[in-house]
Amino acid sequence: MAKFHLNPLSGVKRRLNRVNENLCALQRVISTNLAIQNCVQNKEHQDLLFAMLQLGLQVSVDSRKSCVENMKKYLYSVRPAQLNNLVRIGGKMDGGYVMLPPPPPHINLAAKSSLSRYF
Repeated sequence: MAKFHLNPLSGVKRRLNRVNENLCALQRVISTNLAIQNCVQNKEHQDLLFAMLQLGLQVSVDSRKSCVENMKKYLYSVRPAQLNNLVRIGGKMDGGYVMLPPPPPHINLAAKSSLSRYF
């Protein structure tokens, strides 16, 4: 039977690799955090980006004019269709669109004469 020689340092090496990976991830988060603080002026946008970081999503901040123009083109292309039976809720260029049916018309139940028209 062949004897396997286990390297006693392999466990230490594995743990050091894990520590190194964690440090690299932490460095990415810290550098992204600093970029957000220094480059993003709008407080609400900063909060959104920080929330994305906490979820573990990768965030890149690129304010070059070409990048901004491409993002606007993308948001315009994914804008929902204009439909008469749905109401769009959300900003014009924020990408956060929700389409809902409009609320039903308000019926004044206080007047008896108006009730007879609906029943």
